[in-house]
Amino acid sequence: ERAISEINQPDSLIIYFSCLEDGEGNIYTLKTGTMLIVDNAPDVPIWRMTLSNMGYGVFGGISYSYYDAGIRTGEIAARILTGTDPKDIPIESNSVTHAYFDQQQLDKFGIRASQLPLGATILNETQSPWSFYKQHMLIMNFLFVVIVLLTIIIIILIIMNRQHAKLIHQDFLTQMPNRPYIMSRLESVIDSKAPFGIIMMDVDHFKNVNDTRGHVAGDELLIGVANRLKAFPEKQVVFARIGGDEFMGLIFDATKEKARQLCQELVATMKPDFELSDGPIHITISAGAAVFPEDTERPQFLQNFADAALYETKKNGRNGYELFHPALKENIGKKI
Repeated sequence: ERAISEINQPDSLIIYFSCLEDGEGNIYTLKTGTMLIVDNAPDVPIWRMTLSNMGYGVFGGISYSYYDAGIRTGEIAARILTGTDPKDIPIESNSVTHAYFDQQQLDKFGIRASQLPLGATILNETQSPWSFYKQHMLIMNFLFVVIVLLTIIIIILIIMNRQHAKLIHQDFLTQMPNRPYIMSRLESVIDSKAPFGIIMMDVDHFKNVNDTRGHVAGDELLIGVANRLKAFPEKQVVFARIGGDEFMGLIFDATKEKARQLCQELVATMKPDFELSDGPIHITISAGAAVFPEDTERPQFLQNFADAALYETKKNGRNGYELFHPALKENIGKKI
């Protein structure tokens, strides 16, 4: 008991060589001998010079490594078998020991792996992401490469899908929304049953531009018109090129007065000259607008009503706009 009390002192260390038989002749197995020491000195680290008893309470130790010794012996044997005279082989004097530690004991005494000798082996090591990686390094590296490649492929596919969607809904020449896009937005607005309006617009005498100044000038003019339409606030109205020199605007939260103001701004916006590569050009535009539900309770027909208002503008000499009213129903379906 005195020996045990002396052992259980702070900073004590038990160097354990053997415990197979006690003074009374009791025989112990490796496990029971170790447990006897552990039970009587639970708070003292037990240092062992062999791997035996590791896992039953032994903290760790520097053990003779039969594995390392076998490798060195095999290397010497190989040299002799390949013709080296044993006299020319120096005596092996380097240590063939290896440090081993038990994870449970490291945890018990608060020892971190970084505090252990370099290259030490930890038995029963707690599985952490890092320890798992070290044990399966080849597989983990392969999986990492696969994950990186899959991530890159997914990102590329997302970018391609976005570009594809953009191309589907974007006019190639003007880089503004096209007919499929504006019709999709129109369907959404109709389904919401919220007030909205439609502006139909085209460039007056656009064919003459192509005929007199060429298609390059005509394309430049359309791009210029599109750029001015893009400047309108998207929260109020979205414009799209729906074909040739025809453009369509979708007005959100529309009223008759809001449609009137937008048409006035539209006509005024197109008055300044457009600078083309072969010189400036002055144009006018014609527009027609209709509003739901003020002009009709059937929103799916609103585009026809806006077209009827546009027809009225052209019939009256172009260069302006017209808002739909009941008298213009006779214009539905007519074109100039």
